[in-house]
Amino acid sequence: MDQSQNPLIGVNISTGQLNGTITDINGNYRIDIAEENIILQFSYLGYKTIVLELKTIRNDLHQNIVMYQDMLQMDEVVISANFNEKSKLESSISITTLDPQVVESLSPASALEALKQVPGIYVNDANGEIGVEIQGRGLGTPYFAIQEDGLNSSISEMASSEQFSRDMFLRNDLMIQRVEAVRGGSSGITNANSPGGIFNYISKTGGEQFEFEMRNRFGIQANGKEKYNRMELLISGPIEGTDWKYAVGGHYRYDGGNRPGIFSHSKGRQIKSNVSRVFGDRLSLKLYSKYLNDRVGLNRPTFVQNWNDIRPAEGFDWQDNVILPDVNFNIGDGFNSTAEQSRLKSISTRDQQKMNELTGGIKLNYSLSENWKIKSHSRISKKNITINHLAEEGGFSTVAIDGLFSRLFSNFNWIVPTSTQNEVYRNMILGQMEFYDIQSGETVASIDNSPLLIGNSPEITLNNLPGNGDVFWGLVDNDELEITEIVQQLSLTGTLYQHQLTIGGYFHSAENQRVLNSATSFLTVEPIPRVLGTRVILEDFSDIANFVPELLPLVPYAGQRVDFANSTGLHGYNSQVNEYNNLTERVISFFANDEWRVNEFLNIDLGLRFESIKHIGESGITSESNIEERPGGADGNLLTVFDNAYNYFSGDYLPVNVNYTTFSFSLGANYKVGERSAIYARYSKSEKLLDAIYQQDMFVDNKPQTFIPRSIKQAELGYKYSTNRLGLFGLIYHSVEQNIFNQLFVVCLTCDDGFYLTDPIFNSVEYLGAELELNFRALRWWSIRSILNISGGKNRDFKIVNTGNSDGPGDDTVVDLSGEPVAGSTASRFDLSPIDITSRFYILKNRGELIVNYRRFAERFANSQQAFTLPSFGIFKFGFSYRLSHFLKTSFNINNVFNEIGILRFNGYNAVAGFPENVSAEFIQNNPETWFKVQRSLPRAYYFTVHYQL
Repeated sequence: MDQSQNPLIGVNISTGQLNGTITDINGNYRIDIAEENIILQFSYLGYKTIVLELKTIRNDLHQNIVMYQDMLQMDEVVISANFNEKSKLESSISITTLDPQVVESLSPASALEALKQVPGIYVNDANGEIGVEIQGRGLGTPYFAIQEDGLNSSISEMASSEQFSRDMFLRNDLMIQRVEAVRGGSSGITNANSPGGIFNYISKTGGEQFEFEMRNRFGIQANGKEKYNRMELLISGPIEGTDWKYAVGGHYRYDGGNRPGIFSHSKGRQIKSNVSRVFGDRLSLKLYSKYLNDRVGLNRPTFVQNWNDIRPAEGFDWQDNVILPDVNFNIGDGFNSTAEQSRLKSISTRDQQKMNELTGGIKLNYSLSENWKIKSHSRISKKNITINHLAEEGGFSTVAIDGLFSRLFSNFNWIVPTSTQNEVYRNMILGQMEFYDIQSGETVASIDNSPLLIGNSPEITLNNLPGNGDVFWGLVDNDELEITEIVQQLSLTGTLYQHQLTIGGYFHSAENQRVLNSATSFLTVEPIPRVLGTRVILEDFSDIANFVPELLPLVPYAGQRVDFANSTGLHGYNSQVNEYNNLTERVISFFANDEWRVNEFLNIDLGLRFESIKHIGESGITSESNIEERPGGADGNLLTVFDNAYNYFSGDYLPVNVNYTTFSFSLGANYKVGERSAIYARYSKSEKLLDAIYQQDMFVDNKPQTFIPRSIKQAELGYKYSTNRLGLFGLIYHSVEQNIFNQLFVVCLTCDDGFYLTDPIFNSVEYLGAELELNFRALRWWSIRSILNISGGKNRDFKIVNTGNSDGPGDDTVVDLSGEPVAGSTASRFDLSPIDITSRFYILKNRGELIVNYRRFAERFANSQQAFTLPSFGIFKFGFSYRLSHFLKTSFNINNVFNEIGILRFNGYNAVAGFPENVSAEFIQNNPETWFKVQRSLPRAYYFTVHYQL
């Protein structure tokens, strides 16, 4: 029972041998013991472990146990923060452990939503199940390691851009035993290239008894319009007749989406398994595998207006999710096309994010002697990603149809027989331009652009387009990535006098093959857009040609139709940005750590890590077919201009061969004031390399850029305190980040390559803040868990590029923001944000649990120029669970109870290359009616869960 005399269900009781048991619904247990002088261990997650020594055994011995809560699991041994297993109270790091059952009680929408329970970590889950953004102590997502069982879920540094996120291959289900969250400090030493922190999702392994679990969650989302269903299974235990133990589990999920859609948002499955064995008292072995086959949808930004009182733009709603409609596009396959022949491939918009993974690994621990042991962890993975979506920042906006002449035709080639006479006019396509619905063929808008010939503006002759009569202009990206990963970590640990020493090495190789094809699209401006094609009925130039002889070659084409879109609605085969890259990233690390136990109260540790990083590969050169040699293009038809000229892989590569070295160290001390409390201090200096994907994208004069590793310095001072009713973990920190690389990839319709790069800038910022984690058992039926954070960031030396409103780099300006608060800072430097408070009420004789969770976000600056603020908001979650029996538990949850509209991110304004940092106070004053894009909090949803455990 607990300290309030309530029975505890499912307490693990073992003798350290093969026999063991768990308590039933009334807290009762029975265990058969054949020997005297036996040790009984009582363990229960969230409670302090009790060890009982029984000297003499008699028949029917009754032994009642009272267990006390370990309010912050200070006695729990953690493995992610140190090179050696150590309790949280003894560790000189800031770490939080999370029980998945507690996390699941709040019905999370993603695996990383668990991190909302970690102090100082800002979690932006507006993208949905994957693509979750993390920020802590001023450091963003690329600075954190998302691990599974001690190794990064995705090693590839190609997997951390807008498209490829670090959590893309991580799923949370019944196979997860617990989550360990390390913040700052030693994480840059214990793991490769991750000074921000480590979030380790640790899998369950088989025990001494057979276990079976099943959890099924049903959901109603999007105001009752979409359904959710997730089935999870876990089976574990000993393998009969052997010393091996096994665990296998996974899930199948169908998710209609948290906003109304036209096809299922997500659908997929995962299976994980492992077998383990202890050989004598020296060797332990674990083999594991994972299979993932998943398709996950995207939550895209919402169009809004009114900078000071943000509301949905005309014709839109907060529930809208502007994604491509349910179509199959024929897009140019640039990798397999040649100058003589263009090849196509069909892509489905349903595959917004499609990923596959097959992984196998082996963990081995071997004791060389009583004091020294070797640990080895090896893994090999094969991963595939396909992404079909509208490019977001700078690649999607509304455009007025009467202003499309230059935008539409500058990217296409229409050619008539050449001569010295028609050099000026041979690409001029004047006449009646029509927008038509690809599905029905109906013309919905038309513009007569022939007045351009005499210096006048185009005239709109028909406009039945929805909304304000504009169209969406966007880039359709088809991005495919194949990754082969090999990882090996080896360490030797031993005790020498009062020192526990660890030396080791780490190696990984990530081979990436990436193909990116893109094309232009036009769509209707509405929540679920329709694909539009464009065509022009050519003007009759007979009369004018009598006075302008250069127009004579165009006369034979009078009245004919020129098609700019193919049958599926794409404009141009690979007419925009395309990449064909092979890149291998190899990392070799050497680390050493000394944990010096000065006395029973004081521990000092020093860790060093040297890292050598090599990027080697090639970036494919894109060429354009010669329209003068093949004026009809791929199909030989002069009037179908979408294929008259196209980009393709030339067969030549630009080589990439760049080496980097980084060095990191961390020094910490932990002093136990008593059995209940401790103080610690730590100073760390780490270096973080820019992700490999930038190496592939950023070429200057046909040479890859060499980047400067970012430098991160962190100092922290913390205090830990734990009693039977109270757990407290508080700290203050100071963080400085230097060499922050800033360079924009800007879509440019009038540029030869369709884009340009801004000049690189290197910035620096600093942060000062405090974090608090508090668990309090206020009454025997009421407990509170609070997460508080206060931080302030200042730009030390910080500049950005404003790309202006015109196409091209001509109006680019550099804005100096040194001394200003950093982007995303709270409007008040001393505002607490985010705040997370969870109250749990134990009712109905401890069988029922009522949960109320509140999370508050403060008002924050939307961008670095502090042009406007995103308003503060709070979100409530509600949950009720009831244990029907020892085996069966049901629960009901409501996420975002009041359907609060919380704006989590500003995504830029409604223009091509409308980057967020381009917006200033002056811009807002001059453009008060401009639409812009934001991402909101997830809408209200209802879930019912049945959990069966044998």
